[in-house]
Amino acid sequence: MPETPPPPAAPPSAPTQDSLLPQIFRVAWLSIGLGITLEVLLLMLGAFTGTAGDSAKPAVAELAQKISWSFLVCVGLAFGTAARRLREAAMGSLGLLAAPLAFIAAKATHKGLAQALGLMAPGTPFSVPLLVAGLKALEYGALGTLLGYASRTGRSLAFHATVGLATGLTFGSLLIWTTLRNVAGPVNPIDLAGRGINEVLFPLGCSLVIFAADALGRRVKASQPL
Repeated sequence: MPETPPPPAAPPSAPTQDSLLPQIFRVAWLSIGLGITLEVLLLMLGAFTGTAGDSAKPAVAELAQKISWSFLVCVGLAFGTAARRLREAAMGSLGLLAAPLAFIAAKATHKGLAQALGLMAPGTPFSVPLLVAGLKALEYGALGTLLGYASRTGRSLAFHATVGLATGLTFGSLLIWTTLRNVAGPVNPIDLAGRGINEVLFPLGCSLVIFAADALGRRVKASQPL
């Protein structure tokens, strides 16, 4: 008697909210750590060069700006990991949208806290450089697309780091050049180095955040009983 063929395997289902929410949570706290790390690097640079101020108030405002920027960008990209077949397009689109919105939100956070701490006069006009916001949209759209491919195909830590560093160097150079064009007079090398830390190292850090969140998720899943 011929054997009955096994039933066809069911197609993989889309990720559920239960699998997405832990991923978002992991990216959230890792991105906060990234923002704190970048601000610590800038404070160390200021202490080493003797340019750090006596008051901690500016550092508090800068820290709030970096945490809000890091949180919104990395978490925005992480939502794209819910897509399986079109992850590159999803993360690229989210990066394109999240970066300028996060840039505006971070600038607003910095301005509000600076006014609350007496570092800026109330009623100071709030402006967002449209060219910078546009470049950041392109930067994180490209980064999101590349990270979507890396996440979907399970690429290594070195691949994520290379993608982040290459993106930071490419677009960071453009952003620094754009800033220098609009600065009158000589540029402080320390300020330029600090901007380089922000523009070059953050894409690298965000790439590592996405990789670490994926790796932690796989480890947690592997440790769960079948």
